[in-house]
Amino acid sequence: MIAVKIINSFTYNHKGGNPAGVVCLDGDFPADQTMLHIANIIGLSETAFVRKHSDGSYRMRYFTPEAEVPLCGHATLAACYDRHLNNDLSGSRIHIETGAGSIHVDRVVSPDGCVHFWMAQPSPVFETLSFDETSRITACFQSLKQNNHLPICIGSTGLRDIIIPVESRDALNDVIMLPSKLSAVSKHFDVTGAHLFAIENDAVYARNFAPLYGIDEESATGTSNGVLISYLQKYALSALTASTDVKTSQNTLQCTVLQGETMGKLSQILTRVVSESAVQHPAVGGSCLTDHTVYLCDLTL
Repeated sequence: MIAVKIINSFTYNHKGGNPAGVVCLDGDFPADQTMLHIANIIGLSETAFVRKHSDGSYRMRYFTPEAEVPLCGHATLAACYDRHLNNDLSGSRIHIETGAGSIHVDRVVSPDGCVHFWMAQPSPVFETLSFDETSRITACFQSLKQNNHLPICIGSTGLRDIIIPVESRDALNDVIMLPSKLSAVSKHFDVTGAHLFAIENDAVYARNFAPLYGIDEESATGTSNGVLISYLQKYALSALTASTDVKTSQNTLQCTVLQGETMGKLSQILTRVVSESAVQHPAVGGSCLTDHTVYLCDLTL
């Protein structure tokens, strides 16, 4: 029997968040097909498989219902929260080996006992796009009102995403994604999907689509928002200066991203990026809540 913990990451006022499956292993990872089968049964955007090393670090692998992905932010936080609840963490910093490289997650416990996790991400890489490439991307959406003051580009901290600026929060909520077109474009550009955002008042609002991997929309994404905060520092810093919830200094930007509004699962992703010698170091943070456990009685590892 396999126990799959379902944990919501990046919750907002103890609600919302994005559910991920967490499977903790006593030994080696099972066959890839077995993990993919489990993720398909669970049916969430990602399920994390977690193995602890003798030195206290972890190896995590992530599966969507369709394929393995090298890194998943909300599933990483979910796995860390599960290990926190099981008193399995030896310190405040958790070292994790992923398909996108080695990362670390910091556990922060406030005086009232609330727990937040901050996941550091690899330095981002951005790719500019031609007019024709941009036109092909925008054709994947209906009612898309692009913010023409900012560029559409591809960004990655381990997972490649198309970053698309939108005029306003209302315009963002009006966007309709065309799954077959975005799947084809995602395959063409070798990206996970598209991350759309709008800057409004005291926050950044975002939506994320990855139909190529069986995910029409996600209510909270860690890796995509790590890329987004880096994008905002690189391309949109002046657009953020009027926001009362954005903290800036000479080399640091910190802001809140709200995602999942159109899904009825408003989620809060805390983001920050520090730039040192033109190298950006992004991180995303948030809180988690346990939802339930699924027992797969006909499967064993």
